[in-house]
This record gives sequence, C-alpha cells and structure tokens, in this order.
Amino acid sequence: MTRRKPDEKIVKLRKSSPAEFEDVRRRIVRWVQDNKPVIAAADPEIPQRLNDRAGDNWARLLAISQTAGPSLHNLMLKVIAGLPANDDEDSVVAVLLLSLRQIFRERGFTGDGDFLPTDEILKELNADKEAPWADWRKGLGISPHKLSRILKGFGVKSFHNQTIPGRPHGYLFGKLKPVFERYLASP
Repeated sequence: MTRRKPDEKIVKLRKSSPAEFEDVRRRIVRWVQDNKPVIAAADPEIPQRLNDRAGDNWARLLAISQTAGPSLHNLMLKVIAGLPANDDEDSVVAVLLLSLRQIFRERGFTGDGDFLPTDEILKELNADKEAPWADWRKGLGISPHKLSRILKGFGVKSFHNQTIPGRPHGYLFGKLKPVFERYLASP
C-alpha cells in the first residue's frame, strides 16, 4: 500500500454501509469460534525487530495468522519486516526526503528525465553537518548503499545513466517526484 497523493480522491472505508460487510463479518465470527482454542493456545515466535510493547501488540495477530495457515502467517511476517524500525528512523527518512527534494529543486529539476548522479546527491547530503545522518559511518555520513536501501523502500532505484560519460549511478526526478508528493507536505 502507498499513501495517496493530496489530490487523489478515495472512498473512505469507514463511510461504507455496515450492511456491505455483514457477510464478511459473519464468516470471520464463525472462523474465530471454530478456531478459538487453537488461537488461544498459539504461542507464536515474535520477530526480534519488534520491541516489547510492539511484540505484545502483534502477538494475537500473529496467533491468528499462524492458525490461518502458512501463507497468511508468512505474509504477516513480511509486513512486520517492512515496518520502520522505530519513530526515529521515520523522522530521519522524512528529513532525507525533504533534503533530496531541496537538492533537486535547487538545480531547477522539474522534468521526469532530470537525472542527478548519486555522488552529487551524497556530496550535498553529507555537507550538512546538522543532518541526522552526519554522524553515520564515523562522521562520513550517509553511504550510497544506505541511500539506495531507504529509497528502495519507496520503489525508487538508482540506475546507470548511459548518456553521461562515465555512466554514473544516480536518480531520476521523475521517480522521486511521486514519493515527494505522497510523503511530504507541499512546499
């Protein structure tokens, strides 16, 4: 799932008629009644990446998914693996996205094909000694690999630009623009 853009219109699920969910509700209640002893006895392994409180919150959901079968349980584990590690990481990602948008904006990039090499991006990002990543890697800042891993979480990948001498790795504004629109407030 991805966030909707501010200008995207959606039908709110909470505004749906309760009657639309009656059949699903009835089948869920029946399944729970049939499986209540198994769910109650389940003691699922809590992934280590969850802290104590998060583990407690996810325990019952994991018990349900474990009871429902391996495909649902594996899907639940993938969902947990995709969660941000903590609130601090969320704020670092938000600052990173803001900084990236600013870097592209300062260069006047607005077109989908506008390309910026990773080296130039990192030079700008790591020049800010107040940035949350300034002390990463013993003061060297964010690495190309870490930048790539963070952006990959948004479906954005770097690529070799064949049209520039040296074929540098980098990012297209057109691939980052939807991320900026979904996750950042309008400038």
